[in-house]
Amino acid sequence: EIIRLSDGVSLALSTMAEMFVLWATAAYRRIAHRIMDMEHDRAEGLLLALREMDHRTKNNFQIASSVLRLQANRTADPLASAALNQAASRIVSIAATHDNLAISSTNFSNINLKPYIADLCSRITTSLSEHVILEHDLEDFILNRDDALKLGLIVNELITNSIKHAFADRPGRIEICGRLTSGGYLLTVEDDGPGIKVSSNSSAGFGKRLVDILAKQAKISLKTAPSEGTRYQMLVPLNGVT
Repeated sequence: EIIRLSDGVSLALSTMAEMFVLWATAAYRRIAHRIMDMEHDRAEGLLLALREMDHRTKNNFQIASSVLRLQANRTADPLASAALNQAASRIVSIAATHDNLAISSTNFSNINLKPYIADLCSRITTSLSEHVILEHDLEDFILNRDDALKLGLIVNELITNSIKHAFADRPGRIEICGRLTSGGYLLTVEDDGPGIKVSSNSSAGFGKRLVDILAKQAKISLKTAPSEGTRYQMLVPLNGVT
């Protein structure tokens, strides 16, 4: 009987221990699910806030761009008008980054260059020129937001430079090609204009200096390549995702 009593006590204690473990496990699961729900709601709220902030930022950029273009149209000085239009185009490039993030991405750190550059090309040609054909053939490539913005500004400068200098008095074509290679993402901007001279004084202009600074900051290798017109090649490193 003493043995049976001991066995009964052991069984009761074992049963109580198992019940406690089951209760603790269920309580832990309930708490974990509650925390997950709270974190999910918090993350959703943060995502909506970030999207709204990007949307408002994009709208502010568009307003600033419109004001600059309006002033450019009212300015009699052609040099001042060109400078205002150039500034507006740079703002458009920045706005395109925010638009791309708000529409196509849930990751606010990275951007897919294919839709971003394609959208940027559309905005530039619509706002600057009606007689230049701009074609693009791009592969997908994910790049961190900051470097994508720098790359967009570089592409904007190269395109607007072609429109301004290569096709000032005639129709023309600009082609943009993006390919993923073993060394990185190779982005080429090429026009069929008369070409540029290496010793041209335009190389010392603000646009050229801006392109060089942005390329250096984003660790983008930029060079001119042999072409009947003007061809720029940019190699974006593969480790540009955060």
